[in-house]
Amino acid sequence: MTIGAISSGASAVSAGLWWSALSASNVARAGAASALEDEAPAVARVQFAERPGGGVTATSTSERGDSGEARDTLKVHEPDNPLADARGYVQRPGIQTPGELAEMLIASAFVAANLVTVRTASEAYRSAAKLGVEKTERS
Repeated sequence: MTIGAISSGASAVSAGLWWSALSASNVARAGAASALEDEAPAVARVQFAERPGGGVTATSTSERGDSGEARDTLKVHEPDNPLADARGYVQRPGIQTPGELAEMLIASAFVAANLVTVRTASEAYRSAAKLGVEKTERS
């Protein structure tokens, strides 16, 4: 049971780190402009799934519409931008930086909580192993 808790906690730590990395990637791309005819970068999101035998895995998904276009793309008037069309427009991903920073904070707390789980389970395992050795030595 303790080994299962360690494994589950470790998988959650890994998933939380992935979550944080995706949010950081979104923040890094928040200001990226692209030409209107180009494919705009989509907002990346983490998707969690239960692992067989316990634990969790994380994968990334992108927020795209039914026809494959990035959702929440912003059309911005920037006539001096070299990527602007004839009317002076470029597109930017609809990434909300404050929301992404909040996601990173939540992911950080998720990682910290699961590290406590791993540490506690590991200490319990060591204590149980030590008790088993002491009992064997007395016999």
